[in-house]
Amino acid sequence: MRVALTEPQQTRWFRGERVAWVSPVSLEELVLLKSTHPQAPLVLGNTALGPEMKFRGAVHPLLISPSRVAPLFEVTHAPQGVWVGAGLSLTQVQMVLEARVEALPQEKTELYRALLHQLRALAGQQIRNVASLGGNIVSALPNSDLNPVLAAGGCRLRVASDAGGSREVPLDQDFFRGFRTTLLGAADVLVAVFVPETRPGEFVRAFRQAPRKENALATVTTGMRVVLGPGAVVRDVQLYYGGVGPCTLRAARTGQALLGRPWGEAMLQEAYSVLLEEVVLPPGAVGGKVGFRRSLTLSLLFKFYLEVQQALALMSTTPEGVQSTTPEGVQNTTQQGVQSTTQQGVQSTTPEGVQNTTQQGVQSTTQQGVQNTTPQGVQSTTQQGVQNTTQQGVQSTTQQGVQNTTPQGVQSTTQQGVQSTTQQGVQSTTPEGVPERELSAIRPLPCCIQPGQQGFQEVSGSQSEQDAVGRPVMHRSAPAQATGEAVYVDDTPPPQGELFLALVTSTRPHASILGVDVSAALRLPGVLDVVTHADIPGHKARSFMGYEEELLADKEVSCVGQLVCGVLADSRDRARRGAAAVRVRYQDLPDPVFTVEDAVQRESFFLPRRRIERGDVCKGLETADHVHSGELRLGGQEHFYMEPQSVLVVPVGEETEFHVYVSSQAPTITQEAVAETLGVPSNRVTCHVKRLGGAFGGKVTKTSILAAITAVAAWKTGRAVRCVLERGEDMLITGARHPVLGRYQVGFMEDGRITAADLQYYANAGNTVDESPLVVEKMVLHMDNAYNIPNLRGRAVACRTNLPSNTAFRGFGVPQAAAVVESMITDVALCLARPAHQIREVNMYRGLSVTHYGMRFDPENLWRCWEEVKGRVGLGPRLEALRSFNQDHRWRKRGAALIPIKYGVAFSEAFLNQAAALVHVYKDGSVLVSHGGAEMGQGIHTKMQQVVSRELGVPSSQVYVSETSTASVPNSCPSAASYGTDANGMAVRDACQKLYKRLEPIRTKNPKGSWDSWTRAAFLEKISLSATGFFRGPDCYMDWEKMEGQPYSYFTYGACYSEVELDCLTGDYRTLRTDIVVDVGQSINPSIDIGQVEGAFLQGLGLYTLEQLSFSPGGLLYSRGPSQYKIPAVCDVPLSFNVHLLPDSNNPHAIYSSKGIGEPVLFLGSSVFYAIKDAVSAARAESGLGGAFPLDSPATPERACLACATPFSQRVPVSEPGSFTPWALNI
Repeated sequence: MRVALTEPQQTRWFRGERVAWVSPVSLEELVLLKSTHPQAPLVLGNTALGPEMKFRGAVHPLLISPSRVAPLFEVTHAPQGVWVGAGLSLTQVQMVLEARVEALPQEKTELYRALLHQLRALAGQQIRNVASLGGNIVSALPNSDLNPVLAAGGCRLRVASDAGGSREVPLDQDFFRGFRTTLLGAADVLVAVFVPETRPGEFVRAFRQAPRKENALATVTTGMRVVLGPGAVVRDVQLYYGGVGPCTLRAARTGQALLGRPWGEAMLQEAYSVLLEEVVLPPGAVGGKVGFRRSLTLSLLFKFYLEVQQALALMSTTPEGVQSTTPEGVQNTTQQGVQSTTQQGVQSTTPEGVQNTTQQGVQSTTQQGVQNTTPQGVQSTTQQGVQNTTQQGVQSTTQQGVQNTTPQGVQSTTQQGVQSTTQQGVQSTTPEGVPERELSAIRPLPCCIQPGQQGFQEVSGSQSEQDAVGRPVMHRSAPAQATGEAVYVDDTPPPQGELFLALVTSTRPHASILGVDVSAALRLPGVLDVVTHADIPGHKARSFMGYEEELLADKEVSCVGQLVCGVLADSRDRARRGAAAVRVRYQDLPDPVFTVEDAVQRESFFLPRRRIERGDVCKGLETADHVHSGELRLGGQEHFYMEPQSVLVVPVGEETEFHVYVSSQAPTITQEAVAETLGVPSNRVTCHVKRLGGAFGGKVTKTSILAAITAVAAWKTGRAVRCVLERGEDMLITGARHPVLGRYQVGFMEDGRITAADLQYYANAGNTVDESPLVVEKMVLHMDNAYNIPNLRGRAVACRTNLPSNTAFRGFGVPQAAAVVESMITDVALCLARPAHQIREVNMYRGLSVTHYGMRFDPENLWRCWEEVKGRVGLGPRLEALRSFNQDHRWRKRGAALIPIKYGVAFSEAFLNQAAALVHVYKDGSVLVSHGGAEMGQGIHTKMQQVVSRELGVPSSQVYVSETSTASVPNSCPSAASYGTDANGMAVRDACQKLYKRLEPIRTKNPKGSWDSWTRAAFLEKISLSATGFFRGPDCYMDWEKMEGQPYSYFTYGACYSEVELDCLTGDYRTLRTDIVVDVGQSINPSIDIGQVEGAFLQGLGLYTLEQLSFSPGGLLYSRGPSQYKIPAVCDVPLSFNVHLLPDSNNPHAIYSSKGIGEPVLFLGSSVFYAIKDAVSAARAESGLGGAFPLDSPATPERACLACATPFSQRVPVSEPGSFTPWALNI
């Protein structure tokens, strides 16, 4: 390093196989390079270029790295602003602006604070640490967060070029020329950006709306600036939008219409009309969400109006330089770096010493020293939910946990985070001219995380300390996973001569294959061979339920993403380049089917269709006081496991034996698939599963097909072959949770009792059968959820379409089926204008009950869960507080939902409930366990250690589970249906009991001996220390002809309350609180079970509110990665998250009286969906709308906002369906 600092800087070149990289040291040299190589991109953070090269195949022969060009990183303070080097990272820019805000009067920092507001929400911290300011500008993304603000603020760019030297360019509407293009030439270099100070009477604000609160590209962004003269007359106004066209857009006509007008309501109404005419999106615009985006242009302008109106009102009513002290004794000061101190001396300061009232990442420290920082750094400061410092210096919470602040202690914070102050920094109360109800539009959503609770029943004091069952034991792999030492398939060291397999997929949804040209691929360096349908030596298709799925397409493809062939190369990158070079010729076939409506019209189904009916539905509808019909459409859900599909096949070298290292929930199914495909007996194929980085049902059928294709490649070449999918490939190929259209007709009485219900489920199965018929079976088996409906009919069918085949997913149809039932219940409540939880209570099972398919059960624990949740949240007072909040807030609404679940555990096909295990005890007393369950993160290996600990009386530390292998435990069943611990635990227990019994003579001889001494003595006595265990499992069944049976071993029960706060203008929401009580019987490991509950709930929250799969009109999946597909993040966790396991519960049908927990709780994530619907209902009431209304899942911000039917969304004209081609299909 010292040498590098002392030696003269010189240009560095690095040359690779296809790309050269150069790092110049001066601006002059950089400009010369760009003039010589105008198409060579500049690379600093690589946050835009990197993904294009890796995932979209972009190739740049030369990359220029200006990281050592000093002028790009300089910060120069000028009299009217600051020049910021274009090479600075966004984090460095943030620091520069924060320093300016600290040093300057507030009136000069309007633009700086608006930029800071956007910077803190832009991407994630890791991205901001490397992404550059200049790269962000010249990338010219249509939905850029910064460009609208920079343009509105009148920023200028300093540009250098070989032809014109240095020049300044205004960053305005003329700078942006089109999609990702600017007026800068190919040889221009952006050197610095001038960010001006603002003047008195000038106001700048920035707003954004995104699919997720953090780490998400914006849907619509804005930068808005207004300069007001005497009498609040508009002297200048700049309105810029992102996300409403191919580039950053200036609403020039709207701004012109405001000039010379007094800032007021009349001006605003005219602005809406002009803006609607000026910002127009065609109904099929790229990105979709047309109505939502146009509505946001209006509602964000309204927010800007209120921000400025509030500031004006404060300036006109507040004397300059006045301090205000609350009755609690908390000093509230201006932005002069003064600390705010309570009577107890607890200080709350920003890192710069500024009072804790702005939105720029301020920390709030309680007396206990715990920092509470929101994602954007904003306090929750509405009158009804404001953070309040009591005499103890902590939040004041009512008995029900609702934040409560008296009017005297309320801080009023604007969207930019400025405490209700004038531009001179003086605190004031809100004047009478600005109604508090309206100001709810600019209050930040609550974001202060509250302490959560985890409750479970402790083990008896008489239990041996060595007995680990029932104790909250840490997951055995947690340390290795946290440190990165845990080994997954792709971590396996490469065998000698290993090849990589890259797959070629179909680009057509329904077409004949005319030919496959692989010649170009075979000419590429490192490409060795291609595997096609003709190379498969054994079965060329997998059979399931009477249907066949080709491993590799031969003559026809039936979806975009279907596997056509595979390319083998000596490296991963070369294999992928080879796959991209393969050319497939198609002839399109007519009339592809994409939606369930198309499938129903053409009777395109996978049989059998399923139906269950009890009672007389027609009569029940006739005798009802009311009859209502409705529907619910639920989108699919990507598994998004951490570890993508991964397989490594290693030929042993003799007698066609293969070792398969695979990330699979079902090693035996994978073993069978490989053996059948190669035409060898199963004993030549050994599958090894160390652990899976998540699966959720998605690593059963598709994994076996990928393993079979990889095995063909290994068989053909005689070399080890590795196949690991990229995230985009995985999402395209492997399918997802089934999208479902549920329709219902319900008859009910005036008191809420449901007399009859008729439900119909249409599941979009995709192009192959997979497990779809079994999924729809489970839908009709769970269509009652927790409700005893006397006359009930349910029908379900798997629709055959030309989308990638959907497959099993955690819950296996229950989350869709039960959500439709809960939608029906909610509609009944809305029709009767009664709380939904009352309708649920009236209809829930009571006493000894019988399901609609004749299975008897006792719902006592269901009611215990329900009542315990009600008691813990204080349901009555909480709902009253919610109603009060909604009355006081026009643009913010809160909603709540209390949802039950009754979930059947075990496989309805009895043979799948069996399990086996192999337990070895070594002479030193250590124990090695093998069983048929796959460790997917659900903790099954940890629980098996606990079982062995109890049965053999040894510490868990002496028990080890190495892997799941078909060589150790043959004929294992898939780890699924929440039955892995139940089945495998009983098998392990059986083996341990055999061993313990064999040691009885040894223990009798030496009763005071240690476990180690007993095992050594047993060896000397020639007693076998190895045993197999077996569990036959329950004889579950379902007779579909008679519509009766006992398809499950038992039910897991639960209940969940969730409460949300919704911004009606943007559709953004925050889950304020979630309380879950689950009946898991006697938990084997409360720590793992609670983790499963929390994880399942958040995955369900994603399903019902966030995750959205988008397909093009041609059947191509748009959302193929984390930038387009959003799963829940930390910001989506409920602010108060409480989980309790029901105490004193017993279950005679499972090991140690426990219950399966992996899947049931996922459905409880729907409580957030129905809480959002409750909030939307309150918003609709403001517009005079009542009764039942549709809201499809997921309840994205778009759907929630439009359902609120605000005056802004109602202004936007709606295009007639069928009159245009939509950007995305409504699947």
